Amino acid sequence: MIRTDTRTDGQLVASFLQRRDEEAFEILVGRHESLVLSVCGRVLRDEHAARDAAQAVFLVLARKAASLDLERPLGPWLHHVAYGVAVSARREREARRERERKVMAESTNRSAGGEDSAALREQIDRELDGLPEKYRRPLILFHLEGKSLAETAAALGSGEGTVGAWLSRGRELLRRKLVRRGAGALTGAALAAFLAGEASARSAGWGFARAAARAASGGAVPASVLNSRKEPSPCCSSPS
Repeated sequence: MIRTDTRTDGQLVASFLQRRDEEAFEILVGRHESLVLSVCGRVLRDEHAARDAAQAVFLVLARKAASLDLERPLGPWLHHVAYGVAVSARREREARRERERKVMAESTNRSAGGEDSAALREQIDRELDGLPEKYRRPLILFHLEGKSLAETAAALGSGEGTVGAWLSRGRELLRRKLVRRGAGALTGAALAAFLAGEASARSAGWGFARAAARAASGGAVPASVLNSRKEPSPCCSSPS
């Protein structure tokens, strides 16, 4: 328990400055902590944040003690510092919460986008499977297997111009089916870009080919290989 001390605030500050008198500083804190905590509490409206801010205020006092006018009352100066520290803490807290909200919003958007993409992939496979063979085969070879137009034409035994026309017509038929299934205002260019992305992602590999080859030759394949896809502040600033 802090004993009663008749020294003035100025004398206590002087004692702290001259001898680094911890007891003198403790008396100062005990004398003014109620004022400081009240100010910080009114600004921050959070007990823990107010205590952190109050601690920062007294750290400012320790650092700035040598510049104080020891003839003047300490309370008004502490009130000024406490308000400034608390406001800074509140701004930092609000900025941190805003950053957290943005991160959460971006995370939610990414999650929603991933779900939309997954649903679209499933719809593409379903609707692609229902297309006439003339359009289904070139779309699969060109977009999903990533073959060039020449390679697709060679595989189908047809001219590149003919295959190009099949691809164009097939994409449009597929787009219309997807729109009817709820894909929204899906444009032909957007569908082509999406399919191109699928081909690029597939070319990056899942690590499946090696596992399948080992399995076919009787090699032991870890389950982790078969089941996994390879996927490309302390609160306060003190016033100067």
